[in-house]
Amino acid sequence: MPHVGRGARAGIRKLDSRIKHLSNALSVFGMPGLTAYFGIMEIGRPKLGETVVISAAAGAVGSVAGQIAKIRGARVIGLAGSLDKLDYLKEKLGSTLL
Repeated sequence: MPHVGRGARAGIRKLDSRIKHLSNALSVFGMPGLTAYFGIMEIGRPKLGETVVISAAAGAVGSVAGQIAKIRGARVIGLAGSLDKLDYLKEKLGSTLL
């Protein structure tokens, strides 16, 4: 992504025009998705059959991290702060809950 800002706006980047829905830039293809990806793939590096515990597992980063860990063959235990969030993890993402 090219930088478009100078001075106080130096950190501003133009969105890739191939991204059809701007909300994607804030989710899987944006900071939450990249944080989850590199956290699991470069730092955690789960192996098949290992257990991965994810705090805030129903949040933007945690939900993606849990899905990546499952794809890698890990057992995912998701931590969340409410019954609604735990239901979401169990029903939609297939996490084991705590």
